[in-house]
Amino acid sequence: MVDLGDIREASFITYHNQALYIGFFSVNHEGVLNKYLVDSNGTFDLDVDKQVAISSGNNDTDPEQAYKITNKIQGITFYEEKILFSQSYGPDKSHILVFNDLNKEHLYLEKDSVEKIETPPYLEQIYADKDSLYTIFESATEIYRTREDITKVDHVLQLNLKKLIKEK
Repeated sequence: MVDLGDIREASFITYHNQALYIGFFSVNHEGVLNKYLVDSNGTFDLDVDKQVAISSGNNDTDPEQAYKITNKIQGITFYEEKILFSQSYGPDKSHILVFNDLNKEHLYLEKDSVEKIETPPYLEQIYADKDSLYTIFESATEIYRTREDITKVDHVLQLNLKKLIKEK
């Protein structure tokens, strides 16, 4: 077990280029996205002293990099030189926010996205594989099935990223 410090609860996670990206969802405030390096065994890539402290439960794990992210982020994935976030909360339309790769400011705010793609409500995790984006929606869960006031998506949707994202 590893304490992730400023991430009280892991809301979303992805793996990219030998690093785990773990984020915390916030409705009204900026969220947190931390990057943790992992070794070839899939464990946190830490120095020996840090490993001993963590295994004894005496220390938080410091991220390799910390980012502030816009609110209502539910998922993250990487595609070519871009980073994509799914943004969703409640019955309003969701969005896929597209940013040009990891930036030096360590800040991903909605207003700075290079593209904002509208989707049905309740979009959660997203995953890019080759030129496909796979999307999962919370509206498929039992709690929403009887609600007539929302759009329900009860399948994993596969979207073509070459058509979805404009070249910027």
